[in-house]
Amino acid sequence: YTVPMQFALEEDLATSLRAFLVQRGLKVTGLQGFSDSQPLPVSWGEILPLTYVNASAAASGRRMPQVVILSVPYRRFNHSAEMLPELMELGAAVAARLEDDPKRIAWLVSADLAHTHLASGPYGFCPCAQPFDDA
Repeated sequence: YTVPMQFALEEDLATSLRAFLVQRGLKVTGLQGFSDSQPLPVSWGEILPLTYVNASAAASGRRMPQVVILSVPYRRFNHSAEMLPELMELGAAVAARLEDDPKRIAWLVSADLAHTHLASGPYGFCPCAQPFDDA
C-alpha cells in the first residue's frame, strides 16, 4: 500500500536539534539520504500525522510546512518500561530547544509508540504499553 506524499525537511532545525540533544548527553543519531538524491522512506508513524497536516495546509491555501522527523528506537517494543525516564528526558529537552527557537514551530507527536496493546497484534501484549504511551 503506497501513500504518495512529498514534504521538505527543515535541515537547519534538524541539525541544530540533534546537536543540542547530543550536547545534553542524550543518545541520538541522524539519518541522511544518499547524496540527497534518493528520498528516505517514512513509515505510518510519520505518514498518518503528516496527512492531517498536509490536508489542513491545503484547506487554508498553504503549502505543506517543512518538517523534522524524530523516532524512538525499536527496543521500545520490548523495553518500553525501562525507557520511560530516558524518553521523558528526551521530550523535555526537545521542548526546551523548540521553545527557544524564534521561529513558530508546531510539535506533532504520533501516539501508540509501544504497539503492544493487544495480544492479537503483530507485537503481542505488554502491560507496560499503556503507561509507556501515557508518558
